[in-house]
Amino acid sequence: MFTMKRARGVTLVELMIAMVISTIVLLGVGTVYSSSKRSYKVQEEMARLQENARYAFNVMSRDIRGAGFVGCNPTINSMLNSNSPLFDFQAGIEGWEFDASGTAPGNDYTITTLTSTGSASNWSDGAGNDLADEVDGDVLVGNDVLKVMSADPSSYENPGTCPDGSVVRLQGANPANSTSLVFNCNTNVKRGELVIFGNCDRGDLFQNVSNNNASAVSRATANLTPGNLNPASVNWSQFCENCQLYNAKGIIYYIGVGSGDEPALFRYDYSNADSPVNDELVEGIENMQILYGEDFSPNDDDIQPTQYVTADNISSPDNVVAVRISLLVRTPQELNRPQAPSTHNLLGVDNNTRVAITTLSDRRIRKVFTTTIYVRNKAVTRVRN
Repeated sequence: MFTMKRARGVTLVELMIAMVISTIVLLGVGTVYSSSKRSYKVQEEMARLQENARYAFNVMSRDIRGAGFVGCNPTINSMLNSNSPLFDFQAGIEGWEFDASGTAPGNDYTITTLTSTGSASNWSDGAGNDLADEVDGDVLVGNDVLKVMSADPSSYENPGTCPDGSVVRLQGANPANSTSLVFNCNTNVKRGELVIFGNCDRGDLFQNVSNNNASAVSRATANLTPGNLNPASVNWSQFCENCQLYNAKGIIYYIGVGSGDEPALFRYDYSNADSPVNDELVEGIENMQILYGEDFSPNDDDIQPTQYVTADNISSPDNVVAVRISLLVRTPQELNRPQAPSTHNLLGVDNNTRVAITTLSDRRIRKVFTTTIYVRNKAVTRVRN
């Protein structure tokens, strides 16, 4: 009986006090956990945002720096059955400015939709051409479009090595009116690919119609896009034994509707013009604005831009020695806190140099990233008058 009297429990008051204290502690722990989780989510999304911007610039930079490279020759003789600016590889770098509502420096633009791709006439280049048919209906309104062209020096240089270890060589010199170039072993050239064949004097641009990896490349007419001119109507530039083969690389960068109806950076590769490849590169790129640095003093030694202009105001693609790109990037996933419509300055900071882009209202964080890329090859090898 004495033992039972000493084994007393807690009173109701003590139990209630313990419950209140436990509840306060649990609420504190829950608040800290919830706050930490939200903070981690924001940091994770910001990290992905920055990674997306860095990757986008990295990919575009590689192509832009090599723009205008066409081997060591200054002149391209086109044998293609097309006058489209997409195949003007002598130009090197051009683009289209969205001018339907004005996105040039000094203008304000409000994003009202992330699904509308407008019409080709909403864009124009320095020659007054509308947006290329190849990406018409793919580009989101309010965005600029970049076009980069070059010869790929890593594609199929001659001399190379045949499977038996011998050197890849042109079999004899090509007569001025010949249709095919015959080599001593199979090439790496695929059917439909655009090819530049030449040396340091000049080069010829044509579309290969031979089968993949054949020992000959052909400029015959065929049911390909864009196809070649009739060989009887155009000759090779020269009698050439020591020429090289290059893949003529054509790239278009634009902002389109990606997976999940999200805005994304796309890369349209028409190096094989008959079977182009359209890849979604980076999600969350909401807007892209571009300026082109023209050097109006081609005879000096600095090779620096005199001024930056929009694509529709380029006086000559040959003058372009730098490209300035601004990307408006948003977090891939929505966050808990709503974001009111916000205005972001792309390309510049003052009223004369910036393009003010106002966004939609949602739950995403946005940042602007800007870089200037020197067109390394074009600035060095361009034809100077």
